[in-house]
Amino acid sequence: MYINHFAHLKLLPLCFLSLFSSLMLWGQSSSSALFEGPTYADLHRTINERHKFLGPYEFQQGSVYFDGIWQESIEIKYDTYQDLLLLKHPNAPGAPTVIVNSNRASQFKLGEKSFHFIHEEGLKGAQGYFELLAANSHSALLKKHRARIQRKQASGLAYYEFKQAPYYLYYEKGVYSVIKKMSPELEAIYLSKISKEE
Repeated sequence: MYINHFAHLKLLPLCFLSLFSSLMLWGQSSSSALFEGPTYADLHRTINERHKFLGPYEFQQGSVYFDGIWQESIEIKYDTYQDLLLLKHPNAPGAPTVIVNSNRASQFKLGEKSFHFIHEEGLKGAQGYFELLAANSHSALLKKHRARIQRKQASGLAYYEFKQAPYYLYYEKGVYSVIKKMSPELEAIYLSKISKEE
């Protein structure tokens, strides 16, 4: 029986690479806790633009308000099907995508859109990240970006398509109301009302 006594040397570079990746992940000084969430696996194969992410499929530059501090210029994307904010680590190429802890990330900005985490006990539909459309000192209109899933099959290939089915929250004098459907005209009325009351 032949024993290769030098086989362990082939594993040495892999060990260093793994250690280096771990150190890079932990090396984020002020925002290291931001990247300590569970990893994300996209289980829904899509073959067209009908994916579950807000905006393009790729990561975008954004900001996250995490533990009371804005973390700027971070690559993020928002899964509207599972209501998950996802991060790409800036210093560790190839590192897995991380799910942000929503209990610690109360707000995020993606492009021109601003999102707030709402958790209103006892009101169905008033949980998760909502886009802030307009607000003043006592009222606000928020939009829930929500995707619905549909399984498809073509040429023996199973894939998924997602359709956006948003709904709204209206906040006035300490009370939230869920608005299941809103026409562009009704949205304009709410936005006008809020801006006039400022």
